[in-house]
Amino acid sequence: MTLPLSTRILRMGDSATLKLAKRSQELREQGKDVLSFGLGEPDFDTPSGAREAAKAAIDRGETHYTANEGILPLRQAVARTLQDEIGLEYDPKKQILITNGSKQAIAQALLSIVNVGDDVIIPSPYWVTYPELVKFAGGNPVYVPCPADRRFHLDAKSLEAACTDRTRVLLLNSPNNPSGAVLSQDELAAIADVVVRHKLVVVSDEIYGCLVYGGRKHHSPAASLPAMRERTIVCSGVSKAYAMTGWRIGYAAGPVEVIAAMNRLQGHLTSNPCSIAQHAAVAAFNDCRGAVPPMREEFDKRRRLVVDRLSKLPGVRLPEPEGAFYAFAEVGQLFGKTSSKGVLINDSTTFCEAMLDEVLVSVVPGAAFGDDTCFRLSYAASQKSLEEGCARIAKFVAGLK
Repeated sequence: MTLPLSTRILRMGDSATLKLAKRSQELREQGKDVLSFGLGEPDFDTPSGAREAAKAAIDRGETHYTANEGILPLRQAVARTLQDEIGLEYDPKKQILITNGSKQAIAQALLSIVNVGDDVIIPSPYWVTYPELVKFAGGNPVYVPCPADRRFHLDAKSLEAACTDRTRVLLLNSPNNPSGAVLSQDELAAIADVVVRHKLVVVSDEIYGCLVYGGRKHHSPAASLPAMRERTIVCSGVSKAYAMTGWRIGYAAGPVEVIAAMNRLQGHLTSNPCSIAQHAAVAAFNDCRGAVPPMREEFDKRRRLVVDRLSKLPGVRLPEPEGAFYAFAEVGQLFGKTSSKGVLINDSTTFCEAMLDEVLVSVVPGAAFGDDTCFRLSYAASQKSLEEGCARIAKFVAGLK
């Protein structure tokens, strides 16, 4: 017997990375030395202060339900962090919600503001989950290409051209996954002008805000124009900056009525996030900020290594990633060639599959992110692994005929 599924879940696609992940695991089980650069996760330990705070919370018996919106000390810590990092004040009692990871913050924001049939603009390339969440909320993803020759940056003219009377939301991500693009203050001001004129709402994914390189600075669209604060829902968390991916603590900050709606939805979906993880996150924000610069400096070294190695390869173009910890390399010029084992390379998926099978390097096809000419490599890996991985990629590219 096959049970019928909802049209809502049938609109949602599978993760585009599952096939390669499965193949990577099969090769490892065969004893093959697979180098995987697909995971978007810092390879550092959670700062000791956060770990100790979690242990102390357990010893104090902080193992019960908390307020649905999260404990007040954590909301206060988030408010202080936002004041320091983007220069905006948020009321921790009314304008901040603690969620089960930043992904849940984005999902609840979309479910709270998108009506069936609304258009949601997503700059491309994009994180794989964005379109699926938009479809789950009943909206229509509208993609605005941001190609490599524009360094994957969204420009205001392209945004303007995509707006119609059905457009409701702009889903923005800077620093960007997968490209590492970081929007400047001037770029955001021009984008904000379009947003205000078309009366859009911005869901701003700022999870990589602390990971910006080369003297650049992270700017939030919420602070780009005075009118933007009440049109922007800022979503972030502790996963990337504090190497706390498994703790599942995110947050949203925004207008009172939207945060209240998101909190109401959370009450029926999950209730509060893990109590122990919340106390760890308080310590991360309040006591562990000193752990962020060393991690950022190490990521920067790895970034420069990857850019130096890959940008020299014939047929590969790699706009310098400005933030996050991903390189998004364009390899469209290599399509039509054949690998050393006779595989015809005609898109990003065949490129990545052949490279995995022939030189045991696992990266993610750009098709998963809306740009089928590229692949994404995460440099959240050791220098040694990255050096070997880049050498294997060079070998694979050299073997294409």
